[in-house]
Amino acid sequence: MMILGSLDLIHAERPGVAVTLTLKLGNGMLANLQALRALAAIAVVVFHFGLMPPTSLSFTSGAAGVDLFFVLSGFIIAYSSSRDAQHFLARRFIRIVPAYWIATIIAALLTLQNMAWSDTTGWLFQSLFYLPGPQGRPALIFVAWTLVYELAFYLLYWLALRAGPNRAPVVALILLLIIASARLPNLPGPWPLFSEFAIGIGAYLITERFGPSRQLTRTIHEASAPGSCEHGLSVVG
Repeated sequence: MMILGSLDLIHAERPGVAVTLTLKLGNGMLANLQALRALAAIAVVVFHFGLMPPTSLSFTSGAAGVDLFFVLSGFIIAYSSSRDAQHFLARRFIRIVPAYWIATIIAALLTLQNMAWSDTTGWLFQSLFYLPGPQGRPALIFVAWTLVYELAFYLLYWLALRAGPNRAPVVALILLLIIASARLPNLPGPWPLFSEFAIGIGAYLITERFGPSRQLTRTIHEASAPGSCEHGLSVVG
């Protein structure tokens, strides 16, 4: 990939002070990945819609959207948290939980009208927190199991962030691989789907280590060192 540009280096008050330049390369990549993740989510919705008998819509490949979504989530969370980890858990819960609760309440209003109040409230409470129900009763929005995985991943990554934003991807990668493959004593598992988040984090680590943005940053810092040219820096990566 070739990146050509002319960057004006900002004068520092003293020679030798490092110059930090914010580039739009990473933001553009992140926006593209977010769009791809949205398409993966839409594919899953269409797949489940096709399972309804009245639709007769065959889109079995849409189920793979879950796998793609989890991989992209691993990459995006590692990338974004390395830039800004403030209020990590709160921000992600706010994006998911209220929307899920609203959808669950609407589903309850549409489907539980003829049930006794005690049964309705019990099923609604179970569904809001996606708890196991009596006799295998599923949550009202049973396909929300993917959100459970997503939220569990966010919680795990939040714990990994206790080691610092730079170490968090490696810590989370190790924890995810253990959960995905190891059978721990007195605990359920393994949970192989967590390996898909690990694949995304691994892709992020490779991109961060060998990707063009790192080479671009290195070139900029070298150019901003004492004795380098002050203007008209051309970058080729």
